[in-house]
Amino acid sequence: MAANQNFAMALHLLTLLGFNDMRLSSSVLARSLKTNPSLVRKLMSQLTLAGLVTSTAGKDGGFELARKPNKINLLDVMQAVDSGPIYALHDHSHHPACPVSRQLDSIVLPVFETAQTSLEKSLKKQTLKDLLASV
Repeated sequence: MAANQNFAMALHLLTLLGFNDMRLSSSVLARSLKTNPSLVRKLMSQLTLAGLVTSTAGKDGGFELARKPNKINLLDVMQAVDSGPIYALHDHSHHPACPVSRQLDSIVLPVFETAQTSLEKSLKKQTLKDLLASV
């Protein structure tokens, strides 16, 4: 199973916008990611809906940050492009005769919830400004 790359790509795009501090087109952003502009537009649409970027249509259009980099925390970015928890239980039916299968949800879910909470707390403390400081 491949990892979801939306969060990493969104961070790349936002960092590029913050670094350039100007409106950039989806073509320019796509070149930096080595991907096609339609994927960039999809991600930027999600980031726009979350209030992290603004878009301008037309020949001179493009995307720019909607907030200062110190006002964009990484949790906001993750939630904009990745829906759902980072871990989930498998979809296979539980076998009623198996003692592990019968109890696995109650054993594993608290572990997943603790990991999710820890990740969210960490991302909330970090901002786009922190990423820009390392470029």
